[in-house]
Amino acid sequence: MWKTLVFDFEKGASMKSHLSTLSIHGPLCRDLESRHGVVKLTEDYGDPAFFEVYGGPCLVDRPLEDFTVDGNILRVPCDNVGGLLNRLEENPLRIFEDGSKYYKIHGPYWCLVLTPEERDSLLNQCRKIVESAEERANAFVEQWERRFGSHTQGSDFQSN
Repeated sequence: MWKTLVFDFEKGASMKSHLSTLSIHGPLCRDLESRHGVVKLTEDYGDPAFFEVYGGPCLVDRPLEDFTVDGNILRVPCDNVGGLLNRLEENPLRIFEDGSKYYKIHGPYWCLVLTPEERDSLLNQCRKIVESAEERANAFVEQWERRFGSHTQGSDFQSN
């Protein structure tokens, strides 16, 4: 089960929500409280969790890829897999005050927090399917543009 930290903005918190597995959730909670003194609401997110690297329009039937992270499913839009791969490769290893190691991937709506083992597993999974994910994303955009018109034409959506 994925865990989320949702911060109480009415009490002064001004942070993105954080998504993590149970294995790193405790150190994450302690770290954020000690550094920021924020009030948080911890919730079970469920499974699968949805994560985007880029913001953008929500399109019906947008192709998605599922990844397994510590027994949990992380669902990522195909057009975000390459960006996720880049961030997994480039983001530095961090260390909590208690010595726990982690990686943090920032998205437009969430921060994804992973142990080094979870990050390595997700990184390997992304590497295996990044090309096919990009092909599926491109095919979806081509089909969408044939049906509704190009989003680069500068006009409103067109229907056929």
